[in-house]
Amino acid sequence: MSSRIPWRVRAGTAALTVLAGVGAFTAPGSAAAASPPGAGRQTVSYHGYRVEIPADWQVVDLAENPRACLRFDRPAVYLGEPSEQSDCPAHLLGRTAGLVVEPLTARSAGQATAATARAPRGKATAPAAVSSNDTIQIAVEDAGVLVTAAHTPATEHLVRDVLASAALTPDARRAELPRAAQRPEAASWPRPDRSPAATWARASTPAPRPPRPP
Repeated sequence: MSSRIPWRVRAGTAALTVLAGVGAFTAPGSAAAASPPGAGRQTVSYHGYRVEIPADWQVVDLAENPRACLRFDRPAVYLGEPSEQSDCPAHLLGRTAGLVVEPLTARSAGQATAATARAPRGKATAPAAVSSNDTIQIAVEDAGVLVTAAHTPATEHLVRDVLASAALTPDARRAELPRAAQRPEAASWPRPDRSPAATWARASTPAPRPPRPP
């Protein structure tokens, strides 16, 4: 049985390249292959943004699977803009780590907050990015992508290592994040939050138990 979690309307096509230690998978429309990663890692390239992730992380191309559930109970990286409607199991428990790399558009820019970091010109990383509600978000404007990384206290170091491995590829195209789009954290309440981390949190957190009668 599945439940549908609303999301923004998908836009654009994911150009995906994944290279693992023993082989490679290239999605239709992929521009160029990334260089082979180190042991136990795989390299993922999307929209001019390249990052190394653990070899056991699942890679989901949202252009090919637009209704894929953004799950936070297993490590994964999601490439592309999520759909407004996602097919998720009725009950998801547990949290680990994951990334969403999506095009920087007017819609995705609406998810940015005051905590969203900006990578400097010519860079794909923002080492000083802060974590807010177990989420690190970086606008990599030289690649035109918004990167949202969710973690737990136990996996924050791993997630920061993944983010630190990011680099720009030759096909990167710049798109700027409007400063007006960065809403303060307080402004997101009581409006519903449809950011990747918020969706994962809702899908991964069990419903609160009612208090016991006295």
